[in-house]
Amino acid sequence: MKKWKMVWCGGNPSEAKVFSVYIEDYPTKFLEETVLVEEPRYHQKFQAFKYEVEIDGQKKVYATKEYSMGIYMYFIEE
Repeated sequence: MKKWKMVWCGGNPSEAKVFSVYIEDYPTKFLEETVLVEEPRYHQKFQAFKYEVEIDGQKKVYATKEYSMGIYMYFIEE
């Protein structure tokens, strides 16, 4: 099983930095699958949706989960 690491958490997804870029500035593709992620502070486990993004010609995969109303978490594979 792949391990996922949280890289950003906050209320405004347009400020989310994933792979060192603002992820909303790049087109993403919903992959129609989920992965098991763990929130690092309280160690709660969730299902997060997988997305694919192309940054500088490289395709990368990340996962995101709405943690609570308006708070989002972004994860990348370790």
